[in-house]
Amino acid sequence: MYRLFAALPVPEDLWDGLTDLQDDLPGASWRPEENFHITLRFFGDLTHRQARDIDDLLGDIQCAPFEVSIEGAGWFGRREPSAVWARVRESDELRSLSARCEQA
Repeated sequence: MYRLFAALPVPEDLWDGLTDLQDDLPGASWRPEENFHITLRFFGDLTHRQARDIDDLLGDIQCAPFEVSIEGAGWFGRREPSAVWARVRESDELRSLSARCEQA
């Protein structure tokens, strides 16, 4: 089983702000900037075949580039911070792309 989601990479011009937030929360094992992402759709646990099918369907989705901006951030974890999250400002383009991932 594979625990999968569809995501976009966070634009590099937003990395510094998220890295600063991580640096302000000591004691956690933070992810490198290359792993920052915007989750579009969580699929959950999938078999190898389901994962391959979803990959094929998602690979067919195309969209024009669009702007992404952050409007809030925080962290979560059981007792100590273990992950930073950022709320992305909604846009028609982001909603459309998310809906297309949902349909896959």
